[in-house]
Amino acid sequence: MKYLLASLSMVLISTSFSHAEIPSNRSFKKGAIEKFLQEANNPASKLGARIAQINKETEDGRNQDGTINLPIKRSDLQVVLLDSEEITNPWHYSNKNEKGDICSANTGASNFLILLSSTTGVHMASEFSTYTFKVNVDEIISAKRKDGKEIEYCDDVAYDENQQYIDLPSKMEIGEISEVNLQDTLDSDKQ
Repeated sequence: MKYLLASLSMVLISTSFSHAEIPSNRSFKKGAIEKFLQEANNPASKLGARIAQINKETEDGRNQDGTINLPIKRSDLQVVLLDSEEITNPWHYSNKNEKGDICSANTGASNFLILLSSTTGVHMASEFSTYTFKVNVDEIISAKRKDGKEIEYCDDVAYDENQQYIDLPSKMEIGEISEVNLQDTLDSDKQ
C-alpha cells in the first residue's frame, strides 16, 4: 500500500511540474532567438567575436574549427524562460516624449537563458557541453492624440472614451546578449 501511495504521489507531482509554465509573450522568445542567431553568425558583432574566440581557444587536432559549429542554427540552441512580467494597464506606467505629444509604455518583459551547444572530439569519444547567454526582451506600445496636440496625462490613453488617441505600431526591444558563466555556480555548489 505504501508503495502504491508513493508511486501515485510521484505521478501527481511530476504531472503538476510538467504542466507548470510561466506565461510569456511567444513573440518575445522568437525575437530573442532571431537576434541571437543574427549576432552569433556575424563575426563583426560582440557575440560573433566571442564565439570566434571560443572556437580559436578550442582548436586542436580533433577540433580543427573549434567546438561550436558554424553557422549556428536554431537546432543548436535551447531557450529557457527565466522570468516574465505582463503589465495589465501599461498606460499607468507610461512616459511622454520630449515634445509631449506621444506616450510610450512597456507592456511586458521576459528574460531568457540561451544555451548554445558545443561538441568536443576527444580520443574515441565526443563531449557535449553548452555556453550560456542571457537576453531581455520588452514590448513598447505608443499612442498620440488624433489632433496632434500635447497629451496632458498618459493615463488618459487607457480610458479613451471619446476616441481621441491613435495607437502607433508597437515595437520589440531586445537587450544586449551577455554571456553567463553557470559552470562557476555549479562548481561552487559542489563545495
